[in-house]
Amino acid sequence: CDIATSPASSEAPIMKPPHKDAVGRALSILVKSLNEENGSDYVFQKVPANLVPLQSLPDNVAALRLAKTVMDKELDAIISYMQRRRNTASPIERLPPEILLAILDSLLPSISSAELLHLTTVSTLWYDTMVHSPQLWTVLKSPLSPQIAGLFVKRSGSLPLSLDWNDNDFDVPDQREEMKRVLEIPIQNSSRLKSISASIFESEPTVLQLVESPMPQLETLRVVNLVESSLRRPSKSFRLADGPSLLEFGLDGPYLSSWKSPRLLGLTSLSIVRPGVAPSVEELLHILQCSPQLESLYLSAWNNWSPDVPDTPFASPDIPVHLPRLKSIHISDIEPPHFQGILSLLYAPASQSVHIESWYATEDDTSLEVLFFPGDDQLASLLGLINWSSSSSDEPTPILVKVEWDRFEIKREEGDKELKILIYTSSRIAYQAVDLLGRFFQNQSHDRTEVKLELDCVGYRWMDIELDILPWSRCLVSLSVEGKAGCRAVVDQLGKQSQHPTSDGRTRWTTRWMARSRLGSQLKT
Repeated sequence: CDIATSPASSEAPIMKPPHKDAVGRALSILVKSLNEENGSDYVFQKVPANLVPLQSLPDNVAALRLAKTVMDKELDAIISYMQRRRNTASPIERLPPEILLAILDSLLPSISSAELLHLTTVSTLWYDTMVHSPQLWTVLKSPLSPQIAGLFVKRSGSLPLSLDWNDNDFDVPDQREEMKRVLEIPIQNSSRLKSISASIFESEPTVLQLVESPMPQLETLRVVNLVESSLRRPSKSFRLADGPSLLEFGLDGPYLSSWKSPRLLGLTSLSIVRPGVAPSVEELLHILQCSPQLESLYLSAWNNWSPDVPDTPFASPDIPVHLPRLKSIHISDIEPPHFQGILSLLYAPASQSVHIESWYATEDDTSLEVLFFPGDDQLASLLGLINWSSSSSDEPTPILVKVEWDRFEIKREEGDKELKILIYTSSRIAYQAVDLLGRFFQNQSHDRTEVKLELDCVGYRWMDIELDILPWSRCLVSLSVEGKAGCRAVVDQLGKQSQHPTSDGRTRWTTRWMARSRLGSQLKT
């Protein structure tokens, strides 16, 4: 909050000390009072001081020091009174308490617990407003001492508490014991905890002990392991204590002993990164199926350490995971069975931000058909072809498809929304994407889907592969091809006609919508 000040008050006047004569008169009065109170016979003559009789001066130094203490105290009181008067007249002091409280509340995410406590010293109004506003004291944010933590808990009354914790705030060995004493306070008040966000070292189990405590009001739990390496088996695990369903759950590194906790059902946000043991495909899909309110899904960097969960292909139960509110999806570097299960079953018609990037290759040459097939509503929802309306129903839906020997990418951008699916695979699977995706777009009900197709067919891997672009005829508006193998197949098909599956029986040119093509290879005739 910026409060303007007048030009007259923006520059402090230059102050001058009192005149020596005035100081001399004040000291004469002071010495006279000392003589009367202590039975002494000092005689003050001038400034600087010249007190007589000198022979008795050492015996009465204590009296002079006492006088100095009294004067300092009185002057401090005068200064304090003047500052209070000045603060009372300032614009910030005239703010209504509810406005001041709103300003302080907006500061909470950006200041530490110690800084919040320091703000109570600004003025009496600030102190009274803050101390009698328990909502300001509900967040325990490290670093803080056991005394400050206890004060926050006391001032918060009976309101739910939040813990914002980082073990790095106690990186000095001598502070480790203090850290444990601080954490004892939220452990003792675990029944009031509503939110926990903790960055920890696995060698410090105190936070995990807190997580395992009964927390019936807990709605948000985010735990991050500060050890960066993902190539390690976690040394410690934790379990979720029984209680109502969480709303937000985030795990980055630590080892959750069981993914079957009822608290993981009914989430609005789920983030799993570098899990010590990843949930099985069935466990993950069960969590998603039981969380229809889910709005954000983030899965990344999975390494399955469990010897009891073999890396076997996922057998689809043919039950779509319908998440009507899911808007943000990030999936990268997860195991192929999980990737296949999610991509083949996840139905998210409200998706607005999609980033899917993973390795996908199995021994089965037809495995890609599980992910992309004609009439695939799951893929259509991820690409925003079901419930992502443009500014006008007649506006085209632009989609870019790139295929290379070891990857293929599907991308759509519109304003601040981006949908992207990037899959790394083998050449014998990548070329299948050309045919499968063509048939997928051929069967879309959206007649104005406009696809720009880029094929990189350079190299020997494509020599014996026959590309088929006929299924793309309904939606292809731009075609770019690199490599002899691809160019020969495309040139051969550009002049052909194809039967549209929903037409009235008339043949259509393969490229009836295409406005641009580029062949990036010289063909010998």
